[in-house]
Amino acid sequence: MNVIKPRKETDVTPRQCSSIVRVERKNNVVKECHGIIKNFQEKAMYVNSNTMLNEFVVIYDKEVYNWRHAEEDEDFKTVTSKAVLSSDHLIEQKAEDSYTRSLFEIFKKEWNATVSCSQITWSKEPNITKYKVGLINVVKEKWQTVYYYSSKDVRAICSCAKFDTAGILCKHKKKIIDLPQYYILPRWTINARYKVGDVGDRTDEISRYSTEKGFSKAIENARNSPSEICEVDSWLTSFLKKQAARKNEENLIGGKM
Repeated sequence: MNVIKPRKETDVTPRQCSSIVRVERKNNVVKECHGIIKNFQEKAMYVNSNTMLNEFVVIYDKEVYNWRHAEEDEDFKTVTSKAVLSSDHLIEQKAEDSYTRSLFEIFKKEWNATVSCSQITWSKEPNITKYKVGLINVVKEKWQTVYYYSSKDVRAICSCAKFDTAGILCKHKKKIIDLPQYYILPRWTINARYKVGDVGDRTDEISRYSTEKGFSKAIENARNSPSEICEVDSWLTSFLKKQAARKNEENLIGGKM
């Protein structure tokens, strides 16, 4: 039996294009704008046709600040804490180490759904196997088709096109394969925000970001506690003295060379 030629990963239908747009809107600056708009929609009582421009500007600035503050909190949680795993499986652990917190939650939803999925080997050829994969309680005619390529680089193509459009590995592929590096798109990873060079550079950048945000958070949480402010100030003063002494010593050594 000849395997039907699978759809190319670049063949995207209009409906899938809409999915791409929805996903990309959540990225970078556009994501921020959509979050602000959503906040305004949820708090419509603050803004109406009678709102003066100067009042609107004040409300807008406040919402921008709140949105960015919430985003910083999410970033801080991502780099300083671990997400709750639903299993001890190595695939889920790898995803938790790689993805941002929000994307890992999406991954986990797809991962957990594989338990309710079943698979059928439809046909085999030397380098490609065709599977039918779907939820157990759904008729097989509605199951998705997964083409698995057993070449040097493990690849799979699914008819649901979730990876093609959104860059997220679907439950159908997860039922067939592990999690090769190919399926961890850089834009969804923790390192994407800090990509400045090799892996070591990114790790250092994340560490600096985590320390900076942790310090800022400590100051913010201590704003109403004079004793905690004094404690932080005392530690910082001591640290700066040690730092200055180290730099002076380095300068003296450099001057003698």
